[in-house]
Amino acid sequence: MSKFIHYLLLIFLSSHSMAFFNDYDHEIQTLNEKIDKLEKQLKFVMESSDSERINDLEQRVINLQAQVNRHANAAPIQMKNVDTDKAMIDIRRMIKNQELKRAEQALDRYIKSHKSGDNRSEALYYLGDIFVSQGELLKAEPMFKEVVTLNRHRLVPDALLRLVTIYWQTGQQDKASKTYQRLVTKYPNSSVSQLAKVQYQSWIDSN
Repeated sequence: MSKFIHYLLLIFLSSHSMAFFNDYDHEIQTLNEKIDKLEKQLKFVMESSDSERINDLEQRVINLQAQVNRHANAAPIQMKNVDTDKAMIDIRRMIKNQELKRAEQALDRYIKSHKSGDNRSEALYYLGDIFVSQGELLKAEPMFKEVVTLNRHRLVPDALLRLVTIYWQTGQQDKASKTYQRLVTKYPNSSVSQLAKVQYQSWIDSN
């Protein structure tokens, strides 16, 4: 039986978000200081009537102002997809620290209170994997089956592989075969499908 946690956990650190915005604020401030300096130079040169120098400084001011605008507009865009679901962030941390009993209880509460959404599917998958690690395959099965119903979710291939394993190890070879075919047909180039082929063939060879 495969061990629990074969996947990388995403860690969301709020300090990274703050550092991200602080870097942009500093860069924008630096550019504004350069603009002020150039404008002072421009004023001085204008008084000396050096037209070539004036044009050069005007263009540099325009270019720097354009950079300021681009940075100011880009900064908030980078943070749109940050997960702000504190409950799920805490659950991921529990799993990372191998606090599986606490994670199991937290996942059960989360699933009961969240009837839809991507994080519900993730919670179902995590809880199913905890059950697998405890040898409770029949309790894990409905968790993975619900994930599979969401055809576009990123964890669907992994959930299908878990179901193949559960069916095979509980003597449901026909279901295992059908689920395996569904996985390798729908996701032929995925790393999960490649792993499934190796694992499934080893089961066939051992019989």
